[in-house]
Amino acid sequence: MLIRCREGDRKLVESLIEEAKKEYSEKANVQVPKITLDDRVYLPPPPKNAAADSHEPFWYLLFSQFLPLADYVCYL
Repeated sequence: MLIRCREGDRKLVESLIEEAKKEYSEKANVQVPKITLDDRVYLPPPPKNAAADSHEPFWYLLFSQFLPLADYVCYL
């Protein structure tokens, strides 16, 4: 199995692989899988959008989707 991660997460993923292999084999009742961490291709970094770190997108989605419905219900 080949695993790809973000370059910044590589050390974290490396530290978890052995434990994850053991836990998987015990729960699935199979042999310990061979896992290789890809060291040539990394996943892209997360977007650097300040709004992504806040609740702004959530509130925008909430109000843009449900505000027209709330107006309709209030005028019934």
